[in-house]
Amino acid sequence: MKNNSKADSRVLRVLLVAMALLVLTQPSFATIINVPTDYPSIQAAIVASNSGDTVYVSPGTYVENINFLGKNILLKSTDGAAVTILEQADQNSAI
Repeated sequence: MKNNSKADSRVLRVLLVAMALLVLTQPSFATIINVPTDYPSIQAAIVASNSGDTVYVSPGTYVENINFLGKNILLKSTDGAAVTILEQADQNSAI
């Protein structure tokens, strides 16, 4: 009986470690952020985003400079480039 309980204990430890590794290595789910519904500006949405997120921008003209802050995010217009316009806020590039 003693040998079985030691073996059971080892199996249980291995299973717990394996489960912990699976939980810790799962990728986080990407978030969808909408401008201006969730955030008033594209830059505010980028600041709030994480790599892997998608920022959807509603139609309109947005006068601001964009800095992706090194994040790997997707920036998309909800209705196409013809109706979603990004104008630079100063003499530097808008993006």
